[in-house]
Amino acid sequence: TSFTRSLYITALPASATLGQIVNDPRDLGTGYDIVFGCVGDARVVLRQMLERLDTEAAPSRDPAAEIARVRSGFLDRWMPRLTSDAGPISPYRVVWDLMAAVDRSRTVLTHDAGHPRDQIVPFYECLVPRGYMGWGKSTQLGTGLGLTMGARLARPDRLAVNIMGDAAF
Repeated sequence: TSFTRSLYITALPASATLGQIVNDPRDLGTGYDIVFGCVGDARVVLRQMLERLDTEAAPSRDPAAEIARVRSGFLDRWMPRLTSDAGPISPYRVVWDLMAAVDRSRTVLTHDAGHPRDQIVPFYECLVPRGYMGWGKSTQLGTGLGLTMGARLARPDRLAVNIMGDAAF
């Protein structure tokens, strides 16, 4: 990532210790101070880091269990909004119900910039590769419709869903 600051991106916590892998040295340390910088292909660098960790005595831990624990607590706090019957209907309720209404193993989902993106990304759980199409930091409103049409053309066997706000129409 470039760590570029933007009004469309939640700022990283000031207390975060940041490392950065980029393929262009001009992107190192832009927007935030970093304690580790590396220029290279992220897949190759991460693989090398994992190989190094495997050779050292690392503390025993289960990252998948820790992620599941944190996600469960997060969902517990949000469940009242995700399942609210209040009117007008909450966009969070739409996302929650959408996950139950479609076969996510045969669905590709995208959205427009702004609130639809903010409401979907933390909650929509993608089950298969390419089941969610995310994109950059921001785009013009209406982009999601074209992405969805392209997804449907590329994979006519899948349901293609675009969530957009009223301004994107």
